[in-house]
Amino acid sequence: MDLCDHIYLLETSPILKYLLLHEEEKKVWVNKIYEDRERFGEFHTLFPKLLEQPVKFLEYMRMTPKTFFYILEKIHFQLQKYSNFRICITPEERLVVTLR
Repeated sequence: MDLCDHIYLLETSPILKYLLLHEEEKKVWVNKIYEDRERFGEFHTLFPKLLEQPVKFLEYMRMTPKTFFYILEKIHFQLQKYSNFRICITPEERLVVTLR
């Protein structure tokens, strides 16, 4: 292919044009919303306090802490995720989100 063919491809291919014009944009692995999840997220702020008050835990989760941890024990392995790139959601948090 000569230079004219390359220019023709660039002019006629919207995908190629887009890729060339936007190649400098940085890809974001974790959205800014989720970066402070451990500090401001509902699970990390509320769950420890609910564990201290079994009646409130029962109202919020519709089960006792004992039942919650029994279920978690049975399915912990299926909820566990691993990643080399980012912090994964804990099995406890996955279960709380699922039940809520």
